[in-house]
Amino acid sequence: MTQPFPADTHPRRFVLLLALAWAATAALLWYFRPWGAVDAAWPASRVAALVLWTLAAALVVVAASSAALARRIRAAWIAGGRAVGTALTLVLFAAFFAVVLPFFLFVRLSDPLRKTLGAQSYWEAPRPDEHTMDRLLRPY
Repeated sequence: MTQPFPADTHPRRFVLLLALAWAATAALLWYFRPWGAVDAAWPASRVAALVLWTLAAALVVVAASSAALARRIRAAWIAGGRAVGTALTLVLFAAFFAVVLPFFLFVRLSDPLRKTLGAQSYWEAPRPDEHTMDRLLRPY
């Protein structure tokens, strides 16, 4: 049986890396205006940036103070990632089977190459075409 999540070698490093990622995302939200954002929506991204910076600072404090809490945060993050991965896998496979595969079924049922299985030969007689300049300029 596999482990519920990879070995806990450095849970504090993971939490610090998570804090760094959240702080970088907050910096992008603070300094760059989102595409298509109107002036009324601009303060909302600044509030989101402040929230992310606060969470990042809390993660730095957790990483500096408690390895056990950092281990729990890492385990929760991995469990959440697995749940999201499972949900996305189900959605993507459902979309594939509902959208892509019916097209192949349609092609299989319609026989676009006019090939009936079990025939003696699949050779088709060429269409008789005139040998003119107009036909020469239209090769197919």
